[in-house]
Amino acid sequence: MQHCKPKVFFIGFNKTATVAFHQFFLKNNYSSWHNYRRKGKKHNIGKRMDYNLINHKPILTGIDDAIAYSDLGGANKNSIVEGCFFYKELYKEYPSSYYILQTRTKENWINSRIKWNNLPQRTADILNISTDQVIKKWREDWDIHHKNVRKFFEDKDIFLEYNIETDNIMKLINFLSKDFNLNPIFWKKRNVSK
Repeated sequence: MQHCKPKVFFIGFNKTATVAFHQFFLKNNYSSWHNYRRKGKKHNIGKRMDYNLINHKPILTGIDDAIAYSDLGGANKNSIVEGCFFYKELYKEYPSSYYILQTRTKENWINSRIKWNNLPQRTADILNISTDQVIKKWREDWDIHHKNVRKFFEDKDIFLEYNIETDNIMKLINFLSKDFNLNPIFWKKRNVSK
């Protein structure tokens, strides 16, 4: 199943300005889901995509009513879902949508995750490994995901890599300008780790 109306998928990890991108789209009057679909029944985006894929449903079943999607992660008692890993499945159903690999320096990302809401320990508890092993896994996941995403989208003009530490918001605005009218006045950093 392919959809005509373009969406914007932020396919980098959490702690890479996902709240800022989410708010940016909302302030520009575009619907956006960040981590959860909050209208009506609450769904975690990553867990919902995983559930849909396991059950052979369209990937956004139950959460398809937004334009922008960011922070696609999720967790439950026994597993961690990094929904950003589903970029191929999203592309298969939404080939005319936009895919943004929002990124930053790997060690700054690791440090942000370490400082956020006891995430290393919570992840360690779910995966039944040590926090050192969690951080090692995050580094490996980062390298593999960035390499694979870049390779998959290398010849596709619907892909943008956006470094949140060095890129100006106009890079994103210009990239999306064919289908979206975004005002830079609404861009600002949000939820920054101390």
